[in-house]
Amino acid sequence: MNRLANILIAGTDAERADRLSDILSENNCNALVCDQTAQFLTETREGGTDLVIIDYESADIDGLALIEELRGQPESAGIPVVLWAAEESGQLYEEALAAEVDEVYVGEPHGDEIFHRFHPLMRLSTQLAELRRRTALARKFGVDIPKSPDLSIDKGPISVLVSAGNDKTADMIAA
Repeated sequence: MNRLANILIAGTDAERADRLSDILSENNCNALVCDQTAQFLTETREGGTDLVIIDYESADIDGLALIEELRGQPESAGIPVVLWAAEESGQLYEEALAAEVDEVYVGEPHGDEIFHRFHPLMRLSTQLAELRRRTALARKFGVDIPKSPDLSIDKGPISVLVSAGNDKTADMIAA
């Protein structure tokens, strides 16, 4: 049976990362915890990664620098990124927007909520993989297109959908 997604978790708190990994595994995902930056970057280049979750609380991994490095590599630039934090703060959302993460997940993991929020990101990953396959095939037939699609983000106005149990979350994000 195939897995729904290959998910990398970057984090140095083994107990916290293992709880998330267990929930993902129970829901038909292949989850791998990486506690070192080099291991994480190697896996993103070689492991067929569909989604990346970076633990914002990790003491020994600078998650935002890791995201920047991930986005700077052509092989991993399009992998959807989730920044996972223990609690909300205004700084968290500002840093997430600046790093162009795809999702911010706050709190302890719960299977149903995770899949409602992460499923669109896994679908995005599938679409990007298909785009890469089609561009490679088109090049084989002589079509002059770049090896990697332009995944740059338009810096114009953005829309943000906030789904949270705490009413103050929307106000904090809007601010």
